[in-house]
Amino acid sequence: MLKNLRDSFSKSLVYSFGNLFSKFVGFILLPIITDHVTTEDYAAIGLLESISMFIISFIGFGINSAFERWYWDKNFSGQQKSMFFSIMMFASAVSFIILMFGFGFSVNLADFLLDNANYSYIFRLMIVLSVCELLCYNITSLVRIKERALLFTKASVIRFTVTLGLTLYLLLSLNRGVDGVYEARAAAGLVYLIMLIPFAIKNIQLKFNWPALKEMLIYRLPMLLSTGSIFILNASDKFSIRYIDGMNDTGLYSFAAKIGGTLKMVVITSIWLAVSPQIFKMMNDPNNKRYYQKLMTYITFIVIIFGMGFSVFGKELVVLMSIGNPEFWASWVIIPIITFALYFGILKDVSVTGLNITKKTPVIAGFSFVTSVVNIILNIVFIKYLGYWGAAISTVISQAMLWILIYCAAQKVYFIPYELKKIVLMLVLAAVLIAVSMLITPLNIWVRLPLKIVVIALFPIILYLFRFYEPIEIETMKRLWSKWRKLSDIKTNLTELSKGINGGKSKG
Repeated sequence: MLKNLRDSFSKSLVYSFGNLFSKFVGFILLPIITDHVTTEDYAAIGLLESISMFIISFIGFGINSAFERWYWDKNFSGQQKSMFFSIMMFASAVSFIILMFGFGFSVNLADFLLDNANYSYIFRLMIVLSVCELLCYNITSLVRIKERALLFTKASVIRFTVTLGLTLYLLLSLNRGVDGVYEARAAAGLVYLIMLIPFAIKNIQLKFNWPALKEMLIYRLPMLLSTGSIFILNASDKFSIRYIDGMNDTGLYSFAAKIGGTLKMVVITSIWLAVSPQIFKMMNDPNNKRYYQKLMTYITFIVIIFGMGFSVFGKELVVLMSIGNPEFWASWVIIPIITFALYFGILKDVSVTGLNITKKTPVIAGFSFVTSVVNIILNIVFIKYLGYWGAAISTVISQAMLWILIYCAAQKVYFIPYELKKIVLMLVLAAVLIAVSMLITPLNIWVRLPLKIVVIALFPIILYLFRFYEPIEIETMKRLWSKWRKLSDIKTNLTELSKGINGGKSKG
């Protein structure tokens, strides 16, 4: 079991490198972007990113997640290449429809969704980028199944290098503003797709597997309600602010969400890219429940540690990322709330394991729909009185509610002995330490920075005092410290890690 967990988290390190590089590029670009766009322009960027995710996850049917489930299905053993060809054909057909509709109604949609018909050009660029992402999601699912983490990282690094170069050129040399931001993203998305196509071609069989595709579509159909509801839950905050308080506050909220969302992109997504195929692969393993138990504990620990970094240093990050535009600075106060919403989100994602294994997907859809309705109501009430603070609060309440509902339902149909006491301990301790850091923030920067580092360091230490760690975990941490503490051995250790990750990969 520990070996499987080590393999999962080792692979996540490689996936995280690609994501970390992308976010490093994002951090470089963010001060430049905020210096060349208004808060209204940044609101448009934030809203378009939400619409793009809706296109990929809902209109794209999320067929890639079904493929990850069916790839290991014994009834379709030996048919993986024809299944992959079938989902790519399905995704291509959907992409064509999206392009036709998006381009045909771009002016009307930009006026309705973004409050400005002049944003129709970047709306069309967003459509192009979304189609590329939709196709790439299917390919990268196979990349992860075949454990080609280095291919994923290589493609990601090239993609975001293109994004960096083009954005700098379009903003600094041509002064293209928000148009240049999306021109660079769309071009990089096309480059990313082109890089992955050779891998896709090697792993297809030109045979349409309708029985497998039909089962995958039927499996996903009940989850469309869930996917749509999750979209509402994740995007209704921005759109509610846009319609209640206007584009300026939407821009401030989107900027804070971007800073806090780095936690999701770099840490959560990296871990999930590695472990999601392993979750289904472990379905028939006799030790699978122990694996799922520790997976929740370890993921929560890692996410909270990194999340505390974003929360504790929220003010410093916001000022650094918008140094040329003080208009954005006030948004830092909601970053801790946003990170807590992400904590509950990842807990929900792990808790849903039992429902996915038993194929009880309608339960997910029902709870997601109810939570999204509650979220909309909370947004309307809270934003009216608290502005974008209200949106952040309603989001964290809704995410916590959804986790509790999913957790209780999943435990009834497929009990997993999660370490709930440890989860609650971590959440409470993180909240207390973040509150302490907020009290430190008004101090002089040279005083508060060391104190904030101490606050974060206290998290694992206090957990130790509460007997959080098992003896085998303490022993493992000692071995890792002994192995990685010497800078002279880092190259050798990284080489061993790379061999371990790629040692069992499949050809293709």
